Amino acid sequence: MTSDYAIDAEDIGDLLAGGAHLVGHSYGGTVAMLAAAAHPDLVRSLALIEPCAHTVAAADPGVARAIDDGRRFMAGARRGTPEEYVDLAFGDRPHPEPAG
Repeated sequence: MTSDYAIDAEDIGDLLAGGAHLVGHSYGGTVAMLAAAAHPDLVRSLALIEPCAHTVAAADPGVARAIDDGRRFMAGARRGTPEEYVDLAFGDRPHPEPAG
């Protein structure tokens, strides 16, 4: 089975004719990395903003802790109300106000 990332990367690859600068955020960062790896000759630059690629460096103790923290956070966040999610996500820091 082909992952959504791979399918999206193929779609991006189809758009790279003549070369391009790729920017990817979050899951889009993973897609941009895959597209760049498949077409290095067509990627002029690659900018990644918070790509979801933690497992690549999971052997690093700091990254491993971050992965564990994220898993614990999401396990609790899925069980609560939206208000509890915001409390869990922001802790003692100022909470954002809901959008109008």
